[in-house]
Amino acid sequence: MSSKINIIENNKSYFKDNFLARYNNLNTEQKSAVDQIDGAVLVVAGPGSGKTEILSLRAANILQKTDVLPSSILLLTFTEAASANMRERLVNLIGEEGYRVSIFTFHAFASLLIEQNREYFFEGNVFRPSSDIERLEIVENIIKNMDKTNPLGSYHPEKGFVYTKNIISNISDLKKEGYTPSSFKEKLLENKNILNKITESKIIESLENVANKSKYEMLIPTYSKIFQDLKDLQTEEKYNEENETANNFLKLLISTLELSLKIAIESVSGKALTEWKTSYTEKEDGIFILKDASEKRQKKLLALADAYKEYKQETFNKGLYDFDDMILLVAEALKTNANLLANIQEKYQYIMIDEFQDTNAAQFDIVKSLTLDIENPNILAVGDDDQAIYKFQGAEMSNIFEFINIYKNSKKIVLDKNYRSTQQVLDFSRNIITQAVDRLEMRDSSFIKNLKSENATLQNLGENKIIEKEFDNEILEHDFIANEIKSLLEKAGEKKVQPKEVVVICRKHNNLRKIAAVFDIAKIPYSYEKRENVLEIKSIKEIISILKFIAHSFNGENVEYLLPEILSFDFWNISRLEIWKIAEKVKQSRVEEKISWVTTMLQSENEDIKNIAEFLIELSVKASSTPLNYIIDKIVQNTYFKNYYFGLDIFKNKKSEYLNFISSLRSLTNALAEFKQGEYLFAKDILDFVEMYNGNNLTLSNKSIFESSNNAVQILTAH
Repeated sequence: MSSKINIIENNKSYFKDNFLARYNNLNTEQKSAVDQIDGAVLVVAGPGSGKTEILSLRAANILQKTDVLPSSILLLTFTEAASANMRERLVNLIGEEGYRVSIFTFHAFASLLIEQNREYFFEGNVFRPSSDIERLEIVENIIKNMDKTNPLGSYHPEKGFVYTKNIISNISDLKKEGYTPSSFKEKLLENKNILNKITESKIIESLENVANKSKYEMLIPTYSKIFQDLKDLQTEEKYNEENETANNFLKLLISTLELSLKIAIESVSGKALTEWKTSYTEKEDGIFILKDASEKRQKKLLALADAYKEYKQETFNKGLYDFDDMILLVAEALKTNANLLANIQEKYQYIMIDEFQDTNAAQFDIVKSLTLDIENPNILAVGDDDQAIYKFQGAEMSNIFEFINIYKNSKKIVLDKNYRSTQQVLDFSRNIITQAVDRLEMRDSSFIKNLKSENATLQNLGENKIIEKEFDNEILEHDFIANEIKSLLEKAGEKKVQPKEVVVICRKHNNLRKIAAVFDIAKIPYSYEKRENVLEIKSIKEIISILKFIAHSFNGENVEYLLPEILSFDFWNISRLEIWKIAEKVKQSRVEEKISWVTTMLQSENEDIKNIAEFLIELSVKASSTPLNYIIDKIVQNTYFKNYYFGLDIFKNKKSEYLNFISSLRSLTNALAEFKQGEYLFAKDILDFVEMYNGNNLTLSNKSIFESSNNAVQILTAH
């Protein structure tokens, strides 16, 4: 027994010593964030300022100074990689207890709550995630049943239903903003009243006075008048309880215009005002109005609300939910079930949120539910308005502002010391980011974040050059990059740079492939994550073409037009001359006895062509009664196909291509498994599958790491 006590005491001693060693390396602001374990805390942390370290140390500090269990500390992150990184730091810091701290991504946390509290979700039933295809089919069926006058029912003879993808995207956005079908419709009807008052008052019409004049002096008086008129209208509406919610829209207009005016005056530029006009107004019948006030938009939004309601009902009927549903379901359940809320609040007594600027409204709703009815909630949010990268996923920087408003006594800490970059890089970055229109420090000067480099090692490296160059085209740009990297790699002695120490950051993923092609020519080793549309990959397109042929040929349909293309596939190794000879024989036979392509192939003196014909006939006979996966496997295992794509030489010399094909094939079979859930699929079904994807411009994505060497230049996008 005494030895067990000694082990515990030794662990505590190690924990304390390790914590103190790490804590003593912190700067004053970082220590403040770690020390403030009670109440609400907002930390604005610039890049490279050590926010991950303070989150780890703060969790350790809570465990040292309180009696809470590790599992009662909830740490929410945005990516699995960030979650794993945080877990590793905690384990290194405090040992095994680090595994017991509740570290989740928002979606993983929502999934856990649903799994552990089934009685509050889906009426106790077991639901499964929906696929892209299923969501598409549900929305298309909703549109098909719409009244002909419905503004979302437009149909194009070649492209199909015009608004299918818009409806899916908008429903996703509404969920991220925390709207249910009923609350969204209520919001629209409430807003309509205030929109009508703004329209009737002709406040926005005055924009016509400066519509074609961009001079700063002309813009300020007009926009100032609009701002004051909106404020006057707000005063009229303020005490009308019926319009309390609608008044939030008016508040949004006023606050955003106020900020735009402030920026315009300080910068002596009308850019911010022009952006406000573009965001909130449009012309209708030659007059400026608010975008949301147009009759056409109102009808579309109400139609969207109805479509959203039908979509929710249909997914429920089918036992489906999607990625966005998890967050919204939990947010709603916490609002409507007092017992569930009380239990979750009791379990998680300390909450920390990483990358807070990337939270969307629904995610923040969960956090608010867990904290707002508590007198002095223990919540810390770490964020940086200048690093918001998930706006395309519904993230709202306004959550940082809301945090300040709802947690009135929150402590505010700014981390402005950087340990990752040189001062030159930080100054250059600040010159760029301060051009952004809506930043936290513009609203509150106490959040000024002028980063200072504190990394002595970097400073001792000497001057780091930032070179700004312009090129006539991207070919010249890529060539310049390749030459610069080659010169670095070819340096001698201590100045020699290893490829793995070089990174190329691109704006879009499409640029990665282009630069990779230039690096191939320059013989520069590189590594990047390939993202491809599986349905556009050569080997997969060949499989689909064969499936298309065999699916129809046994039914007597004339699909021989596909055979010249199929015979030209490289893996058969059939010469173009042989294909031409078959075509000539078929053409000649039409004058005499009309021999088919397949018959001509069977009569060929070329054994390979005979084998291909026999193989296609065998598959055609089995196509209508043999499961699709078996047919695909027969194609892949065909000697010609297998040797070309899976041969030993391919594996040895082109391993990345080999692995990419395996990954692409797996993505296809997984997607097919989700298609028509629970039903056997046959060769003909893949045609519906491909038509569904291609007809709606959907991408069946495959991600794989391409490495031309273990020691390689990293190519990646900014995101």
